[in-house]
Amino acid sequence: MTKLYPSFIHQSALDPRFLMDNLTHVELVLRPRKIEQWLRFGKPIKITKIDKRRQVASFKPYNTFAFVRFASNGKERVIHRLDIVETRRHDDGYQTLPFVRPGGFILLSLNTVEQVDQALRTIDSIERNGVPLTEVPAWYWQELDSDLQSNQPPIIYTLEMHWSCIKNNSL
Repeated sequence: MTKLYPSFIHQSALDPRFLMDNLTHVELVLRPRKIEQWLRFGKPIKITKIDKRRQVASFKPYNTFAFVRFASNGKERVIHRLDIVETRRHDDGYQTLPFVRPGGFILLSLNTVEQVDQALRTIDSIERNGVPLTEVPAWYWQELDSDLQSNQPPIIYTLEMHWSCIKNNSL
């Protein structure tokens, strides 16, 4: 019987010690030109090194992170993914996502080269505007997902929008 995936891919994510707490664990892998799984933004409370190519980033509930995944067959990229996820408590409802245990609330999910590249450029613009990416509200990421899925130009989240959201939430 032929294995579809090498065993190292799922080994750490299924390790029971990562499922006994109320944290969300994200498996990060760096095998250049083969598999790259990394965080574009997010504030993990700890990072556990598994080996020289793998780590597990752990997040408290209700934190937001961007998870980027690329995979290549040696000639071209065959997987292009960007997911922005809000972590949840284990007893809350959540959606499952590969390499994210147990899962989270998926705010944005893109899987084409063009969409992922545009989203990463948009994230860069927001960051250049001085907005902390982990503080961008969930509705914005959902709007960005909708814009990019429908081939519409995205609205850039500005510092002024951010201050307005903070002011409205404090009332």
